[in-house]
Amino acid sequence: LFRSPGTPFELRESDGMLRFVNTPDDLNALLERARGFGDRICIAEGDAHLSYTQLFERRDALAGILDIERGDRVAICMRNRSEWMIGFLATIRCGGVAALLNSRGSASELCAAIDDVSPSVVLADSGRAALLREGGYTGRLIVAAGFPLTGTAPADVAPAKKGDPAAILFTSGTTGRVKGAVLSHENLITGILGTQFAGTMVLHNTARDLNIPVATILANMPQQVGMLVVPLFHISGLGASFLSALLAGSKIVIMRRWTADEAMDLIEREKVTMFSGVPTMMWDIVDAGKRKNADLSSLRNIGMGGQAMPVSLLNELRTACPDVVMGTGYGMTETSGSVAMGVGQDFIRNPASAGRVLSLVDMQIRDADGAALPAGEVGEITVRGAMVMQGYWQRPAETAA
Repeated sequence: LFRSPGTPFELRESDGMLRFVNTPDDLNALLERARGFGDRICIAEGDAHLSYTQLFERRDALAGILDIERGDRVAICMRNRSEWMIGFLATIRCGGVAALLNSRGSASELCAAIDDVSPSVVLADSGRAALLREGGYTGRLIVAAGFPLTGTAPADVAPAKKGDPAAILFTSGTTGRVKGAVLSHENLITGILGTQFAGTMVLHNTARDLNIPVATILANMPQQVGMLVVPLFHISGLGASFLSALLAGSKIVIMRRWTADEAMDLIEREKVTMFSGVPTMMWDIVDAGKRKNADLSSLRNIGMGGQAMPVSLLNELRTACPDVVMGTGYGMTETSGSVAMGVGQDFIRNPASAGRVLSLVDMQIRDADGAALPAGEVGEITVRGAMVMQGYWQRPAETAA
């Protein structure tokens, strides 16, 4: 079904790797498809709601003043907010490379990251703008409050090649030293579609189990509503919570800072259908749900990450939300998101597992000498595929290693 010619998720081997073939090379061309959702609500932030039309109007307006060329870096330094998303979309629209700074960093840490990528312009909220100036940054800076709401988009730029860099995400990996992982247009597109691919398989499995046609489920499914609780500068926030949701026509509910009571309020008010978090957050949901007698009936999907989930928590969640499909996954910044997922009954059967390796991922467990190990042995996880980063920004030795 999924590999047959002409299907959205058709896979074909090229250069020894499985690749999605019915996709553009340029991430912007893929993201443009979301404009078609029109007046559907895209972002809920406090009492404010932005439609897809309004989001793209603001993206076009910001793109009109960025004044960058293909390959120029644009540093984004903000807490989770609609302007962060607008800034990312505008950067990709203009052919830039979005460098995603950890908004929780100190002035010296933020300025060090900026020095590393030498951006043509920095997009920041007022708090981070002050930190950057305090840290000595004197370059061009556009503050979120000054983003234009309307304006003229710039002329189209030449489409990106699939190997062109699209984003730089900072990660310490296992070394403790922050490095910029360079993700290409193909890397991000593969990560986004990999997430959607897994979701589509869950949909088909659900339809099979209920003996209901997929088309019937889709026709009666309300707009999906995701609660954004992880940072957008993290690959989980960027890929799964933002870009995948955007392309699915979902509503993205921004939660500025995690508190269980606010989470309950947002779930009830915005009719949140899905969110992902760590087990500590799930305990908060269970405890606050009992304490506030909260209505969690809108929830349909919960994703776990960060660590294995205790069986006791799994049982509590299933009691509180009996209709929820739960899942987990494993991935890295360097792999543009998840490379393994366990969803639904797979997850229930073995909640300690990180799931099954995704169809387009080539994975081996190897020993210290690089030799493949048999099943059941402990070793290093090695991954090959179109989702694997281009390398670390200006760190050829660490990239080679």
